[in-house]
Amino acid sequence: MKKLLLFFAMTEQERRGFLALLFVIFLISLFPFAYRIFWREPPATAPAIAWILDHNHLGSDADAFAPDPTIDRATDATTLGINRKARGALFFFDPNNLPAERWRALGFSDKQIAVIKNYEAKGGKFYRPEDVAKIYVISAEQFSKIAPYLQFPEKPSKSLPEKQYAREQHATALLQLDLNQADTSALVRLNGIGPVLSARIVKFRDNLGGFHTVEQLKEVYGLSTETYERIKAQLLVAQPRIKQLAINRLSEEELAAHPYISYKVARLIVRYREQHGNFDQLADLRNIYTLDADFLRKIGPYLNFNEE
Repeated sequence: MKKLLLFFAMTEQERRGFLALLFVIFLISLFPFAYRIFWREPPATAPAIAWILDHNHLGSDADAFAPDPTIDRATDATTLGINRKARGALFFFDPNNLPAERWRALGFSDKQIAVIKNYEAKGGKFYRPEDVAKIYVISAEQFSKIAPYLQFPEKPSKSLPEKQYAREQHATALLQLDLNQADTSALVRLNGIGPVLSARIVKFRDNLGGFHTVEQLKEVYGLSTETYERIKAQLLVAQPRIKQLAINRLSEEELAAHPYISYKVARLIVRYREQHGNFDQLADLRNIYTLDADFLRKIGPYLNFNEE
């Protein structure tokens, strides 16, 4: 009541100033609502991973990585036929000449598959994860999902002359060993492998829980690249006998006993498991930000998510 009396006690000029001040305060209070309605920009769609064009590496196949000029990269991903709701079954695979049905099983659309197959038809090959990432229709989200499952064919070393490499390939008919079956006495028969190195190979195999590819032999300490290239044609992994780790049950010490898992990584895995519950699949480990795609690709075959 006193405030009302004060208002009428004001001069005409004071009342106008007071009303003007109230009007300005009212406009300021409306500004956040007006901003959200009229000025805020809609959220941008997630951009596909930037394509990289290196003519020295791609040669005549450079256009396989170039974006389709008929596609507006700013449009929604559905323009490319990407089904964002498709979860895609994850499995280890070689992207080279992968059948279209297998790409679909991973969650890729027919339009994406057509671009990939066009690249292969022009002689393009995938030798490492970066080659897959360069395909412009594969988004960053999709690549990060499949990266841990990528596997690539081994290329002959350029350090070996072609004739020598052919001779080493021919040696397969003379001696071929299963890395998961061979003992030290069998391994020393290989050119360049002595008693010390053969013992290291067997120890590394036992600590791993078995080899799942011949290429893992390169990780054995003391085995040179030249020796590996010389003997790899004589080696195979006929039936991988992998001893898997129960990731939802083992302690830090038990996990860290594996050659691919350091004590720091084992500690992160166990602490995350204690805070968030059991892991259901390999992709769950991506939630631990320090674990990169290369680590997940290597450790994937050695993890068991069903045993508790």
